[in-house]
Amino acid sequence: MSWTSIATRTHVDVRQLVALVDHVDDDLFDATLLDMLDEIAPVAEVNGFAFTERDRNPRPVGWHGARAGTALRVDRYTRGFHRFDPTLHSLPSARKGRETLVDLLTADSVSNDAYRKTCFEDPSFSQKISIAHGDGTDWTIMNVYFGEPCTSAGTIQQVVDLGLLVAPFLRRRAKSLELRRRDHGLERPDDRLARRLQRRFPSLTERERKVCALTMIGKSSGEIALALGIKPGTVLTYRRRAYERLGISSAASLVAEIL
Repeated sequence: MSWTSIATRTHVDVRQLVALVDHVDDDLFDATLLDMLDEIAPVAEVNGFAFTERDRNPRPVGWHGARAGTALRVDRYTRGFHRFDPTLHSLPSARKGRETLVDLLTADSVSNDAYRKTCFEDPSFSQKISIAHGDGTDWTIMNVYFGEPCTSAGTIQQVVDLGLLVAPFLRRRAKSLELRRRDHGLERPDDRLARRLQRRFPSLTERERKVCALTMIGKSSGEIALALGIKPGTVLTYRRRAYERLGISSAASLVAEIL
């Protein structure tokens, strides 16, 4: 199945709406969402991510699951496995205005062994339904995982309908979490360093900034390659270009320049 555009939801379940409003800013939002999904079908896990069209590096918005290891799977996904997710790769470029798309991914269609094992086989997930909402260049995605395959068109439609209702809440939570990360120093170290590099050295490209930032926090070329979905040799090329542009020869010199 490929991404399919879906129409704006016209019917709203008031009970669901009230529950989402009540918990949009607290830690019960994710559990409340999973409970709603479980009323539709035996859903094993749900998570949400936000990202921009420019970099497509997903930021976790929330997660909750009935099986162990939910937080670990989310962490592994954001740190590199998203590069092997056919769902994310096939998401079309954002258009003007808002749009909502749906896709279904089965475990046996995931080609990367490590990603498939960690995020599908180990927790015994057979498939996931993804509902993506685009707002200009910003995207949010709700991923719903099933243990047993969900083949009922009516059930899938109910999950999609709930995804349409949840989309604006995910946008709100994504913005709130980003502000909290910055206000309370919870922003990822490499993201914080990349922002500093952008302010200090605007001539660097976005990819050069990211490679330099990950280098400064001690990541190897192989680790950076996995995180960015590029080859280790390409990492070295970006790093060399950045160092040449700035007239430095090491990560230590770069740290000294931005502190």
